[in-house]
Amino acid sequence: MKKIIAVLFIAFSAISYGQTFDINTSNASVYFNYVSEKTTGTLTGVKTTVTIDPANLSASKVSGTVKVSTISTKNKMRDKHLQSADFFDAERFPVMKFETGEIIQEGDGYTAKGRLTIKETTKNVSFKVSETDGALKFKTTIYSADYGVSVKKDREKSKVVIVVKVPIG
Repeated sequence: MKKIIAVLFIAFSAISYGQTFDINTSNASVYFNYVSEKTTGTLTGVKTTVTIDPANLSASKVSGTVKVSTISTKNKMRDKHLQSADFFDAERFPVMKFETGEIIQEGDGYTAKGRLTIKETTKNVSFKVSETDGALKFKTTIYSADYGVSVKKDREKSKVVIVVKVPIG
């Protein structure tokens, strides 16, 4: 937690009020765990823009996208099926998008609250933010059925844990 605060302090000190900048995300990845299917994987091609207002953290914004075509579960047939119209429909919806509404401090941690868009569905989500292994980690749980990315009828069986890791420095 001290490292997150230090990183945020350095970032806030190094930039002026309300400055927007792109973050080098070449080593950033989105990790997912589709719980009921015991399937894990990654997405790459992360692009992020950050606007920081050091005087008002809740006014700071983060927006990012990830390419659906980069999905990898280490099973090429499954990956191709996940990119098809049966699931993510990567041809029509090539990216997933997250945009914060606010970043708040909660106890010893931070939460990035915003809107996640997958396919043509946008929902409010909250990512818990922490530092681990030299990276900022954003973690949330969603239900793929809420975004039309599931063949299951039972919403609870479409639980997906998502972790976005962005290396520091």
